[in-house]
Amino acid sequence: MKKAGPKGFVKIAKRRSAAGVALSTFVAVALFASALLVPLTTSQASNPGAGSLGPVTGTSATWRGTAPGGTSPEGQTTCVEGVNCDTYTLTLNGTPEQWAGKKVKVTIGWTLPASDYDLYIHKGSVTGPEVDNSGEAPPVISESAEIDPATAGTGVFAVRVVYWAAAGAADQYTGTASVENKHAGGAEPTPPPVSTAQPPAYQIHTPPANLGNGAGEPTIGLNWATGNAMFIAGLQTLKVGFDDANPAASTWTNVSARNTSVTSFDPILFTDWRTNRTFVSQLLPSKVSLMAFTDDDGKTWTPSQGSGINSGVDHQTVGGGPYARNADGSLKGGAIQRPGADLKIYPNAVYYASQDIGVAEIARSDDGGLTFGVAVPMYDITQCGGLHGHIKVAPDGTVYVPNKSCGGEQSVVVSEDNGLTWSVRRIPGSTSGRTDPSVGIGSDGTVYVGFANGDGTMRTAVSRDKGLTWEHTQDVGQQLGIKNSVFPAATAGDGDRAAVFFLGSTTGGAQGTGTDQTAPYFDGQWYGFIATTYDRGRSWVTVNATPNDPVQRGVVCTNGTTCPSGTRNLLDFNDMEVDKQGRVLAAFADGCVSASCVQGVDKDGDGRLTRFDNDGAEKATIIRQSGGLGLFAAFDPPTGGGGTEPVVTTTYINEDDARVEYSNGWHKEDNFAGASGGHFRHNNGKDAAHFARLNFEVEGETGAITLHYGTSQRGNSAEVILDGVSKGVVNFRGLTGGTRTPVFGPSASFDGLSRGQHTLELRAINGTVYVDGFTLKSATSSARPSSGPGQTTSGGGTAAAGGSLLSTVNVPEGAQAISVSVGTSLDVPVQVVLLDPNGLALATANGSNGVAVINRTVTQAGAYQLKVVNLGLGPVQVWTAATPLVAR
Repeated sequence: MKKAGPKGFVKIAKRRSAAGVALSTFVAVALFASALLVPLTTSQASNPGAGSLGPVTGTSATWRGTAPGGTSPEGQTTCVEGVNCDTYTLTLNGTPEQWAGKKVKVTIGWTLPASDYDLYIHKGSVTGPEVDNSGEAPPVISESAEIDPATAGTGVFAVRVVYWAAAGAADQYTGTASVENKHAGGAEPTPPPVSTAQPPAYQIHTPPANLGNGAGEPTIGLNWATGNAMFIAGLQTLKVGFDDANPAASTWTNVSARNTSVTSFDPILFTDWRTNRTFVSQLLPSKVSLMAFTDDDGKTWTPSQGSGINSGVDHQTVGGGPYARNADGSLKGGAIQRPGADLKIYPNAVYYASQDIGVAEIARSDDGGLTFGVAVPMYDITQCGGLHGHIKVAPDGTVYVPNKSCGGEQSVVVSEDNGLTWSVRRIPGSTSGRTDPSVGIGSDGTVYVGFANGDGTMRTAVSRDKGLTWEHTQDVGQQLGIKNSVFPAATAGDGDRAAVFFLGSTTGGAQGTGTDQTAPYFDGQWYGFIATTYDRGRSWVTVNATPNDPVQRGVVCTNGTTCPSGTRNLLDFNDMEVDKQGRVLAAFADGCVSASCVQGVDKDGDGRLTRFDNDGAEKATIIRQSGGLGLFAAFDPPTGGGGTEPVVTTTYINEDDARVEYSNGWHKEDNFAGASGGHFRHNNGKDAAHFARLNFEVEGETGAITLHYGTSQRGNSAEVILDGVSKGVVNFRGLTGGTRTPVFGPSASFDGLSRGQHTLELRAINGTVYVDGFTLKSATSSARPSSGPGQTTSGGGTAAAGGSLLSTVNVPEGAQAISVSVGTSLDVPVQVVLLDPNGLALATANGSNGVAVINRTVTQAGAYQLKVVNLGLGPVQVWTAATPLVAR
């Protein structure tokens, strides 16, 4: 887990014990008692107190600190201006357009490595939005941050320096702000090529309510023999099984070892897919790793020594793989294998790494993880920042540990002799980030690195010579407009296939990953994205794998203990692996799980969706690939010819998949346990023009499609049209279930479909109908409808006889139409009125049986009002659902 500063070796760390009590450690820094004796009198500013810069590369402004110093262990929240923090006012002249291709780099430097200063940049004043920050822990003698006028604009900026633990009079800092080119040669990078591959499809899996509720910093492992996943969620080690006959189904079981389920300072899990052994470790602040391993998915566990001596105090990682060998077959680095707990030789090396004060160290086990040798340094503070990503081992035994900041660039730290010696190999043109990069290694040793660049974009880079040189460095989020990214996780299969999972937002700015302490608060939404390459990183296809279901609303804070309450719920990283069939599985903690959060309810009524509208949860979640090409070509569908036997494949497409086409009138219901993925869509209109449609292609000799749906006492009917031919009517009426609480399980299948293109359509909607998803047999879909349902806004309450309820629906730019559905608990007359943003009545609908529906085109965005009137003789419960039809 990260510290108070976003980028350094250990400063302050907070974690949860088994009872949920926060633990804190304070790593030694000089306290400078003399500075604390300075009278707290008049406020001081830097010298000079202000300066300005224009868009001229090479120009700079300098100043010197004047505050006496002291300590401020909670950063800006506890410092006093002119005492243990001071501010330099920097004005950027001109317009953002005049600054195109340029940025301002702000650096503070001092002399003594024991001194500790932190740097913050705010727009306007120290109470304005945070633009960037830097907070390495000692021993360092500088901090740097940046202003990008393209996102932050121009004008006044407050450069604030916090004397975290520094005696300014004895070791005062000097500041410099310099105008630099954003890119080599001052030119913007060319847009990356867009892959022509079919976008893969994904399905979400979550555990029951009693499991996986403290899943910040999850890691996942895959047993290739059993097909199970192993998932760490705080103190719980979970086994996850998947039912491919019913792709919505997963089974979660707590299989925790005794010694890894008591207390924790940092959880980690690793499954060696080559042997199917899973290792679980819980770090203690006393440099002790409580580790155990299992060869049977948690039925039995073997305790381990846990780590080498001296191990570190934070950010541990476990990995393993083949040994690196000399030409004669002997093991490099003098490694000698020894029998393990079962008295057998374990074929692979196992590595444990963690960071300490000023150095990061790694130890190797030669007996299958039972014991570890002495830890050796991978790098020190003069080479790289303290935090590193997860260990990955190549087929030839080369070991990689990624780091987000080595000399200001993203890097991999590499050992070619089984961990004996290490070298830092930087990715040219990258800039230091805020979260760990991640490495994926193909079957031929091709190295893929996913990293959140210093400008917030998600980048990938490829090396075919163990990180000595790099190619195809590009922004894989650009095609979807992603400007902010955190927590990349990479994996690879064949040498030319890899995937990178990350959380991304189309809202830019350093405030999205900062402390977000002042208004206007960051209002971005974060989703889980997966980028996949099938041509060795030349091009990538990027998919929103959690559409219409944000992982987080507002800030994803990466600033440790200075983060506001509830904003560091996701902690420091996510994970991703590939299974035996080439499907990718990504593990993450979901911070937005309630219906109000998912649907975007403005809880605090400020007109913005910020951290105050987020849940602050950390629910264990797995994204599992359900369609499209995987990372192993051997499992690709056959292309025909040569008498090859057809391979039967099953692809599940959830109802909220962007490949499903809908007319106006379809509303999404979330957090419903009986539906696939916990959500479904319903249509309550009586309109022959309403439809739900899926275009697909049978790739085998014959194929099939199955429609999954629900029934309720309010259900009615719809006609099924397959390739333009009626296949009869589906009846959605059941003995139990309400309009928004149907019973799922029914399905309608259509098989014997010939090779080629097909279309299945629900048409002539008559009353309430439900769609839960589709299963394709020996078929895939690459449909790309130009429009579809936007976010559904749900509401409700009690309406007295003759009384009314009001609610607001935000219609986004580019919306084509809107659908409103109203229902009551009793079959009483009800009326609904839709008011446009100008307050004018746009449409009115009446229902005599407790249901009223409006479907109307719209021509402007903004806040629409719904007024529901109870025309009955007594009070009733009312619910509303409103969904715009938007361009995709």
